[in-house]
Amino acid sequence: MSLPGRLVERLEVALLDAFPDDDALDVLIKRVGMQAKVPSRAPMEARVRKLVEVVDAHGDVLDLLDAARRLVPGNAALAQVHPLILGEMATGIVSLRRISIRDRETPTPAYPDADVQARAERLRAARARQKVLRDAGQPADEVDHEVLQLRRELREGGQLRAGDDVGDGRYLLIQQIGRGGFAVVWKAHDTIEKINVAVKVLHSNLAGDLLRRERFFRGAKVMMKLAHPGVVRVLEPLGEDGGFCYFVMELMPGGNLREAVLQKRVAKANVLPVIVQVGEALAKAHANRVIHRDVKPSNIVLDELGHAKLTDFDLVGAHDTTGGTRTGALGTVVYAAPECLDRPQDATARADRLRPGHDRDLLPARTGANAVHVPQPEKTIARLDCSPHLRKVLERAVAWEPDQRFEDAANMLVALRDALAADGMEAALAVDLAAHQEALQELTDHRVGPGQPPQPQTRAANGGDKPFVALRFLSGPHQG
Repeated sequence: MSLPGRLVERLEVALLDAFPDDDALDVLIKRVGMQAKVPSRAPMEARVRKLVEVVDAHGDVLDLLDAARRLVPGNAALAQVHPLILGEMATGIVSLRRISIRDRETPTPAYPDADVQARAERLRAARARQKVLRDAGQPADEVDHEVLQLRRELREGGQLRAGDDVGDGRYLLIQQIGRGGFAVVWKAHDTIEKINVAVKVLHSNLAGDLLRRERFFRGAKVMMKLAHPGVVRVLEPLGEDGGFCYFVMELMPGGNLREAVLQKRVAKANVLPVIVQVGEALAKAHANRVIHRDVKPSNIVLDELGHAKLTDFDLVGAHDTTGGTRTGALGTVVYAAPECLDRPQDATARADRLRPGHDRDLLPARTGANAVHVPQPEKTIARLDCSPHLRKVLERAVAWEPDQRFEDAANMLVALRDALAADGMEAALAVDLAAHQEALQELTDHRVGPGQPPQPQTRAANGGDKPFVALRFLSGPHQG
């Protein structure tokens, strides 16, 4: 996505305000020529979300806004969001059209060797002939066999390689950008939408493990259902190709938070905004009775501007699933709450510990104690260069006993707000807190008590989620 998540959400809300029914929205969609891209039979929220997603991907947000303002002159919501988007462009942080053009150009895959490159190029040529024949309604048996044979050669040894594709040729694999114990993440190019995306592929040796497959796809569906600016957007939640299970997400070119901190690409002034952005995503998840159970810096990824989003919901616990958890530890030992290492099936929202004071991964310590992981994060927190009020919030966020932690992420955000207010740091906020008291009250109304499941979130009067932007901080441009 070209726009940061906070502006995407503001634009969607403004469009729903200006075009409250399908007939009005149809006029706007026709005006910007997106009839073929936006479904005609879908809920209003889904149609607006798709419209903004497609227009943003093609760098035409200003054209959409201009058309909307001409159709509904004087609409206050559109008038408010218009200067925000103009300001985002004027700062020079991001150029929507430049990003769009960059994504439309098909990147060159990082071929491992000349032999793979030759086979991949032959595969793309065969795909092109296959498309011509199919579009013309002609038999394509011979070229189908050629495609199948080339794919087998490229996947020798049960591996995907750069230059191969998934999704019947739609997603061209460019290069690996992440690898874990269960899956690989590829930078890929969507040859239909002409944008770069991320494709997460379950390791082939785990494809036959029904529990592992269920967790893999369940995580993607949960991310898609949350539809929050602080959660990585899932574009295709379930895909299978020749025995490989995958799903498709928006590409986050800033990498993960752990890498960014170790490479000194995150300025100290941007640490609190990252905490708040992820906290808001967790608050939305908890309000929808979803527990992440694996919150850690490598599962927090950054966009072009350094805005943070939460990803990797593979170990999620939710009220509407069996959870896929029987016995045994879940999560990463260094970061996981103790209960996730003992009885993860009993974990509540308190288990989603945002560990903003954990050694080298986030806040910088004065003494250099961030060179190694330490088993007692409170000792690291004691050395952080922050106020006593903020230190108390951090200590409670990482407490060992569940009942000593915040009930959920929403309550931690409120405590963080109060700590900053006590330090006279209201100027660090990008919004007037008084204007968000209703949202703050809703967050605390849906808090989670000891041993209780998170409560369902209520809906705003306009049919959308009330904003979880309780503490939206000003953050500087992405460092690096």
